[in-house]
Amino acid sequence: MNSNDNLKNLFCLIESNDYNGNPIYNSFIQAIEKKKYSCLFGAGSIGKSINESCRMLGLKIDFFCDNDPQKWGENIQETPCLSYDELLKIKSEVVIVISASDFLEIKNQLTCDGFNDVFIGLDTTLLKKGFSLKRFLLENKDRICKVNELLTDNHSRELYYHRLCNIAMGIGMEEFQGYWIYPQYYIPQIKLADNECFVDCGAFIGEAIKEFIRNVNNHFDYVFAFELSKQNFNKLKTNMSYYPENIRSKTSCFNVGVADKNEFVFYQEDDIRTSIKNTGIQGEVVKLDDALANKNISFIKMDVEGYELSALKGARNLITRCIPKLAICVYHLHEDIWEIPLYINSLVPGYRLCLNHHSKWNHDTVCYAIPPTI
Repeated sequence: MNSNDNLKNLFCLIESNDYNGNPIYNSFIQAIEKKKYSCLFGAGSIGKSINESCRMLGLKIDFFCDNDPQKWGENIQETPCLSYDELLKIKSEVVIVISASDFLEIKNQLTCDGFNDVFIGLDTTLLKKGFSLKRFLLENKDRICKVNELLTDNHSRELYYHRLCNIAMGIGMEEFQGYWIYPQYYIPQIKLADNECFVDCGAFIGEAIKEFIRNVNNHFDYVFAFELSKQNFNKLKTNMSYYPENIRSKTSCFNVGVADKNEFVFYQEDDIRTSIKNTGIQGEVVKLDDALANKNISFIKMDVEGYELSALKGARNLITRCIPKLAICVYHLHEDIWEIPLYINSLVPGYRLCLNHHSKWNHDTVCYAIPPTI
């Protein structure tokens, strides 16, 4: 069965009277209503992010649990963390959401010990009041199908289909295992020369820059790094200071985010992500069209927590002028998986578009745009 047939069958299901949204999340809601407690298994950054999102939606998580004994008895985000033995005592009364990257091992652990209502991850978008997943997908049907035609290889089209199934049907995270390809941002189709001018948007503490410098064997023209978080920016500057002078002299780091306008914003952060919000720490975002107006750019990477489309709109002139290689994250918002490829294609129709996935979780799916001249 080809990718067009897969999509056709998926939408036949969505359009049917039997479809009433993601069945996994429907089961979660039913389980929450009948069980006394809810628990996030995994008290790291993933668990904290899910817990915070649940709070904003008015969904109370009663406990964390973790296999790390050092977390037992702690209050994490004002939520107590149970030991595994304590969790076993309420086995028949608890709904568990696995919120850790080693989800397969945890799922096996819980299944072997007789836990029934166990879910991997929690897409809190689906829990928003008034949100209809069926309506959302059907309203975007034509745009979703258009992207399938734009993708240039079977691997990308299969991954695209599985991401859509994850949204619509809640397919397990196991489905992403076969698409886990490293290195992130530096796939074989991204052919790097010794005169690259690299722009890292969402530079964090410099991990992608480190990998870039390694891939070009220290031979490049320049690196521009943009990081909104002051805390991450300070670590980025420290990490860049360890490079020799011939590398440092070809890098510039800016403590700003990127968007479709120049303005002050508020952001919130945890161990691994910085997200623009209505309240929090004040920061600044800029348009790449303004910040890099006279620069010749050859490669842009973006991982900016759901602001990728906005950032691309702020780089419209830069992209159409330079036609750089692009590596843009498309997993933060449901619609990113189709809206970002469509927007890139609208800027430069000659781009060859492909998708790759770079983690065991359903995070880290990246859309790559390969210039027609490569």
